[in-house]
Amino acid sequence: MPLPIHRLIMGCLASILFLCAGALPAHAQTPSIRVGIYQNHPQVFWEEDGKPQGIFIEVLDSIAKAESWNIEYVPLIFSDGLDMLETGAIDILVSVGVNADRQQLFDFNSINIISNWARIYLPKGSGVTSILDLNGRTIAAVRDDIHYSAFQKQTQLFGINCVFEELDSYDAVFAALTDGTAEAGIVNRLVALRLAPEYDVIPSDIIFNPIEIRFAFTKGRHTELISTIDAYLAEMKADPDSIYHQALMRWIESPVVEKSVIQPWVFWVMGITLLILGLFILTSARLRISIRRRTSELAAKRREYAYERKLRHRTEEEREKIQAALIQSQKMEAVGQLAGGVAHDFNNLLTGILGYAEMTLYDLDDKEQIKENITEVIHAGERAAKLTQQLMVFSRRHETQDEIICLNDVITGVEKLLRHIVRANINFNFLPGEGILEIRGDHNQLEQVMMNLAVNASDAMPDGGNLTIKTENIYLDEDHYLMNADFKPGNYVCFSMEDTGIGMNKETIAHIFEPFFSTKPEGKGTGLGLAVVYGVVKSHHGFVNVYSEPDKGTVFRIYLPVSEEDAGTCTDNPPKMQPDPSGKNEKILVVDDDRLVNDFASRVLRSRDYIVYTAESLATAQETLKRHADIDLIVSDVVLPDGTGMDLVHNLRPGTRVILSSAYVGSLNNRDKIAGSGYHYLQKPYSISDLLQAVRRMIDDT
Repeated sequence: MPLPIHRLIMGCLASILFLCAGALPAHAQTPSIRVGIYQNHPQVFWEEDGKPQGIFIEVLDSIAKAESWNIEYVPLIFSDGLDMLETGAIDILVSVGVNADRQQLFDFNSINIISNWARIYLPKGSGVTSILDLNGRTIAAVRDDIHYSAFQKQTQLFGINCVFEELDSYDAVFAALTDGTAEAGIVNRLVALRLAPEYDVIPSDIIFNPIEIRFAFTKGRHTELISTIDAYLAEMKADPDSIYHQALMRWIESPVVEKSVIQPWVFWVMGITLLILGLFILTSARLRISIRRRTSELAAKRREYAYERKLRHRTEEEREKIQAALIQSQKMEAVGQLAGGVAHDFNNLLTGILGYAEMTLYDLDDKEQIKENITEVIHAGERAAKLTQQLMVFSRRHETQDEIICLNDVITGVEKLLRHIVRANINFNFLPGEGILEIRGDHNQLEQVMMNLAVNASDAMPDGGNLTIKTENIYLDEDHYLMNADFKPGNYVCFSMEDTGIGMNKETIAHIFEPFFSTKPEGKGTGLGLAVVYGVVKSHHGFVNVYSEPDKGTVFRIYLPVSEEDAGTCTDNPPKMQPDPSGKNEKILVVDDDRLVNDFASRVLRSRDYIVYTAESLATAQETLKRHADIDLIVSDVVLPDGTGMDLVHNLRPGTRVILSSAYVGSLNNRDKIAGSGYHYLQKPYSISDLLQAVRRMIDDT
C-alpha cells in the first residue's frame, strides 16, 4: 500500500537533516580539555570567587581562545594532580617542574615558561648556617614537590638524617615554621616572594635545585596539543608586548610597585610647588611654557632612568641567586673530590701497614727487625686514626674532650712527629714562650692543627727553607676587634707557625679555609687541612689570622683564650706515666661484632689476669649474662648487628659496671647520653693502655 504523501515528505526531511548533522565539522563538537590547577601563586591559583588566575592561566586562556578550545579547570592538590595526570583523569597539569623522573611519567611541552629554584627558610634565631646544621631537624615540605625530592637526595649524599613533615601547600610550610612544628622549610623562590613577608621567618643561604617549569600532559596522548602550545609560546616570547610578557610583568614585577605608598608630606611639598609654579605662571607666560617643557623632559628621563635601574637591580638579583644555586651544586660535586683525596691517604697508610706486617713474617728470627716493623705498623695505624678524626672534626661530628692544657706541652709531644712530616731540607725551630698560660681544649685536636699547618708549610717549601713555631702570652683589648669580629677582649695564648715558602696572594688567602679548596694537584690531598684548622680553632673559641705574600712566605697566628677557671702557667714537670694495671680474676664480658676487635680486647684482658667471656651480638650477650650472673664488668660496642649496646645494658641489675665503645657514635647516641647513664665511653681505636686503664678505673670505682 503506498505511503501517504505527507509521510513521504517528512521521512525525506528527516534523512536530509541526519546527513547534514553528520557532515558538520569536528570542531563544532570540540571535547573539553581538563586542566588541573592548584594553589601556587603567582604561576597558578584561584581567589575566593573560584576564578583561576596566574601566569600559566593567562597564557593558556589566550591560546585556548585563539584555537576555540573548551577549557575545564579542575582545582586540586598538587600531589593528587600528578596521580590524576598519570591515569588520564586530567589532560594537562599547569606549572610542573621538569626532572628526569617526571619525564618518564609525563610529556612536557618544549619551551620553558619560567625558571625557579628552592631555598630553605627558617624560624628566626634557628642558628642554621649550612646544610650540615640540618642534621636531626624536622623539615617541612610540600608532598611530591620536585624541590622536596631533590633535597632528600642532597641529604643522602651528605649523610644527613632529617625528619621530613609532608604538607599540602607552601602556606602550610610557612605556618609550620611559625608555630614551631618544623625547624626548616623547603619553599620555591616565586612563592616565597609573596608569602615570606607574611610570616615570622628568614631565608637561609641554602639555595638549590634550579629547574624549568612547563605544562605537563598525560603520557603519549596529546602530541598535537603540545605542538600547538609550543608554537604559540615561541611567538609570545618573541613579542615583548604579548600576553606572556604582560603576565610576567603583572604577577612578578607589579607587586614591587604596588607596595609603594605615597607619604602625606609628599602632598604638602606638591602643594607648595604648585603655588610657586602658579606665581611664576602669573608673572611670565613664556617662562611657564619653558618650565613645562623642561619639567616634561626631566620627568620622562627620570621615569626612563627609574625603569632601567629597576631592571638592572632585578637582573643582578636573579644573577646572584642563580650563582648561589650553582655554587651549592658545585659544593655537592666536591664530595667526590673529597672521596678521592681520602682514598689516596688511606691507601698509602694501608700500604705501610700491610707491607710492614708482611715483612714481619719474613723477619721472625730477627727480634730487633720485628720490633721496628711492628712500631711502623702502630705509627701507620695512629695516622689512620688521626685522618678519621680529621674528617669527624670537619663534619662537626667529633665532640671535644675539654681539659686544662699547656700549649707548650702539646707542641713538645708532637715535635718529633712534626720533624718527620717536614722535608729533610727544612730547618725546624720551636721557640716556646716562658710562663705560657694554660688553656682549655682538646689535646688531640690541637695536635691535628699543628700537623695540618706543618704539612702545608712543608709543601710550600719544595726547595727547603725555615719553619719556626712560637708561643707567647698576649692580651687583646677592644682595639683588636677589627682583626676578627668573633674575638672577646682578654688574655690569649698565641701559637704562630712561620715559613719561608712560596707564599700566597690575596685571592688564594680568601679561600684557604673553605672545605675541599686545595692548591695541590689532584690526588695529593683532601682539601680538608685548613678547613679542619679553622673548625678546631672556632670550637675552642679562638680565631686565626693569616699573613702572606708571594715569594715571601706565610705566617699563621692562632689565638686561643686562656682558661677562665684556672689561669695557671705551664709546669716543667710532665705527669708521670702510670703502669698498666692488672686484674684480680674479675669476670668481664666483651661484646663486639668485629672479630678482630673482640679477639684483641679479650686477649689483652686475659693476659692481665681477668676472666673473659665474649659475644658478637646482642642475643648471644644476653644468653651469656643469663648463664653468668656474677659478671663484674661489660665492655660492649655501641652498634651491634641486632641492636645496640644501650639495649644490652638497659635491663641490667642496678650497679652493673659498663664500658661502651664505638668507632663513631653518630646520631644514635653521644657521649653526654652515655655519661648521663653512668657508663664510661671508650673511643675506638683504643690502645692496650687505654683499655686496661678504663677497665681498672670502672672496677675500682664503687
